[in-house]
Amino acid sequence: MGSKLAANDSLIVRAIFVIYVVGLSACSEQRLPVNYLKGLQGDEATVVTIKEWRLVGAFPEDTHADWESFFDGGHTPKDSLEYAAFLRGLPAYDNDTSDRTRAHSFLYTQNAAYQEFDELFRTQEAASSYAACIIDSESDQDVAFQMVMDDAVKVWVNGVLRISQYQNDYITKNKYAYIVHLNKGRNDVVVKLFNTATSAWGFSLGVTSALYAKKYPTGKNFFSFSTSYLLGDKDTLQIKLKYPSVMSPTQHATFSIFDANHAVVLVKNLPLGATWKVPLTMLKDGAYACELSVDEEILEQKIVRGDYKKLFKNYGSKARALARTDLERINIDVLHKRFTYLEEFGGRNLYDEQIQRKIAAVVFELANMANRLQRQEPMMENTVGWHLRGFRSGIDHGVDHYMLYVPPQVKDGRKLPLVVIMPYVGLRAPFIESYAVANIDRNEMLETLSRKYGMAVLWPSARIVSQINLNPVVQASTFEALEAVKRDYAIDDDRIYLYGSCTGGLQALLIANRFPSRFAAIATDGPEIGYTRCEHDATNCPFPADWVRANSVLHTAENFRNLPLYLFHSEKDEKADYRLSHRLTDSIRQAGGSVLTDDLNHAIKQTWINMIPDNTVIGKAFHFYSQHARAVPDTISFSTYQLKYNRAYWITIDDLSSSGKSTLYAIAGNNRIALQTTNVKACTIDLAGAPAAVKGDSVRVMWNGVDHSYVYPKDGKLHLGDARERTAFRKGETTEGPANDVFASRFLIVKGTSGTARENAICQAAVDTLVRGWMESLSGRCENIVTDKAVRESDLKNANLVVVGSAQSNAVLARMMGKIPLMVTTSHIRVGDRTVEGRTLSYIVLFPNPYNPEKCVLVVGANYDYTAWQQLKGLPLEGWYDYQVWNNMRSVAAGNFNREWR
Repeated sequence: MGSKLAANDSLIVRAIFVIYVVGLSACSEQRLPVNYLKGLQGDEATVVTIKEWRLVGAFPEDTHADWESFFDGGHTPKDSLEYAAFLRGLPAYDNDTSDRTRAHSFLYTQNAAYQEFDELFRTQEAASSYAACIIDSESDQDVAFQMVMDDAVKVWVNGVLRISQYQNDYITKNKYAYIVHLNKGRNDVVVKLFNTATSAWGFSLGVTSALYAKKYPTGKNFFSFSTSYLLGDKDTLQIKLKYPSVMSPTQHATFSIFDANHAVVLVKNLPLGATWKVPLTMLKDGAYACELSVDEEILEQKIVRGDYKKLFKNYGSKARALARTDLERINIDVLHKRFTYLEEFGGRNLYDEQIQRKIAAVVFELANMANRLQRQEPMMENTVGWHLRGFRSGIDHGVDHYMLYVPPQVKDGRKLPLVVIMPYVGLRAPFIESYAVANIDRNEMLETLSRKYGMAVLWPSARIVSQINLNPVVQASTFEALEAVKRDYAIDDDRIYLYGSCTGGLQALLIANRFPSRFAAIATDGPEIGYTRCEHDATNCPFPADWVRANSVLHTAENFRNLPLYLFHSEKDEKADYRLSHRLTDSIRQAGGSVLTDDLNHAIKQTWINMIPDNTVIGKAFHFYSQHARAVPDTISFSTYQLKYNRAYWITIDDLSSSGKSTLYAIAGNNRIALQTTNVKACTIDLAGAPAAVKGDSVRVMWNGVDHSYVYPKDGKLHLGDARERTAFRKGETTEGPANDVFASRFLIVKGTSGTARENAICQAAVDTLVRGWMESLSGRCENIVTDKAVRESDLKNANLVVVGSAQSNAVLARMMGKIPLMVTTSHIRVGDRTVEGRTLSYIVLFPNPYNPEKCVLVVGANYDYTAWQQLKGLPLEGWYDYQVWNNMRSVAAGNFNREWR
């Protein structure tokens, strides 16, 4: 974004630099601190932070124009004078910065994430300052300067301007990288930093090898090659490498254009350089895909030639007219909503380069869909590239979304490995407007890794919005998105991987711990598993201790035994407790599991400062995935507190002896299985899926020291223990609770309409609050609502039910009252053998569905004229009990039933 110094300014700077060197020689070599640079080797992740500086400032800047001229126009006369004075004399040391009316000079050792100038110079006003040092290089070499800054910065190395960049955003490590040549021995570095507004400001400089920077490319708009992607009929495409020092061709570059049918329209060899112009007169109006090949790197972008709004409208009309299925119409509508949002956003914030790239990508995607429909081809099957998609959820019948990148290798006909990225908590917004979709630089980095390793990348919504969601709906939504991808692509089930950072790392660990057989490997960056502390400390904790105990990855760490884990976590991560990750790692290793750890060079992560090198972490994760595939283990170590999470590879726990933790340890070999369990009443061994060492006409099983011989069953399923026939009132895999489990699979809200007008209005208020909470907490449209008079018998049997009202207002509940242990009077409520006294009680109670013992019913009601229902708003996220009772909105009773629902 910055510009080069004007020619005369460049001469001034060089002259000043000569004066500066002479001045230093005449004075003292100790006037600038020295940083020694050693040990940068190849593409290794060695990053040396330049810590020793001489700081000078702050110089007040009175107008916005000052920083604009500083950044966009080179030096102003004022800048030149300050710079000259700084280089000539270096003001005397003055550590007292209390006087803000004058500049100060002092030595500073950086020990924090970055140099916080607002604290060092005691001002957040618009101002500029200088930092200078010597870098003593052990050799003549090209290195990468990795800059972290807020706001505008210029960097001179040996008197030559090397970096000019503006940033006023979340401070992130490795966001900007520049290749700089260092001489052997002394190199003089001068940094000028400018604060553009009333805010915090500062910078940090890290040095790594040039090969490392090229291996893990990063930078704002790094993968972009132009500043304009929405082009008029007469426009010429201006191509420019954004980071030519990192990515520059050693031979000619190649530029290719493809139409929305993926037919080649243009292939052009470009001369050596970093900027080119490509006329587009040969193109018709439409959307196109472009590829710029620079040596081994490929930059992919979309462009639109002509009136993009008119083109999008035409493509949409064509696609809608040809759409045949609900799924096709859903995905056409997804792109229309995304386009509308981008237009509104661009109108408010100007159509910058990133907005244009996003709009061009949406227009191209819709054009491709319309063309495939016209050719009567499946609209989405085996399509390459970036996709934003939706599907009809079986949970609430609303539309759920996911983001997907598919590499060109899908055309080879082989099954694709898949990396599933679990989302983290963000701002409250629909998925198609979320930061995950908006972060184009990160997504294009993922695309690059996808092409390099031949792995598709799935980022599901997972019903995660602005709060930590530990409801099983997260995993249900993730698996729904996975199945949606499998409908369109051949995915290799033996190479499905998980990744997550922060709260996304929590979700990745949870889903892998509960379903270890589904994944081949997992990588996490700073997983936020602080919920596990709630077991012993209820302070400000929304999760009950019993629930935490039953769902803590620390208590079931053995489930990771056969799942390779790469855990990145810095001990200076202030958002996620490093000690919990360390404890988890130790527990997994003690159980015989494999954990690869990386402390990220103790990088700092805070709310607004993230020094974790995201591109490096994810790049290493992909390489880690490439080395692992799912295999059938000979040894299984597995534990669970809940039958809903009861499978590990070739063993399923069918029933528990009692509430509490159950454990299983199995070893297979020589046509024998040794099985040691606790609190397991019944289990099933899938001999067909067991290791090859367990095959034949018979098999021997030693269970808890007792040896048995069994004939190999016809279906390959060997059932052990007391496989008690399920009764309506015994907790099982799909009817276990707590209340929020109702929302993890298809549910139906049955609204009472059989009472008086007032009673019906109370039911309507409860349903409205529940639906509003569902939409806000889980970003879904709840369309599964039916009245008690209109509900079908098949619905009563095939869905979890949320029955709202009383026996007087809801006919469905009236039919159930003799079949569930619930009594409601004006003076008390009786749930099983528990009685709660009161005349202003509201409640939720979970029971097995009398019409289908494999489903649940959640009764929502009150024993008085109640309309507030605010406690229902958080029910999908906070229903941690089988039952809960409120008296005037205050919780007075809550708990869980035992395995017999008592």
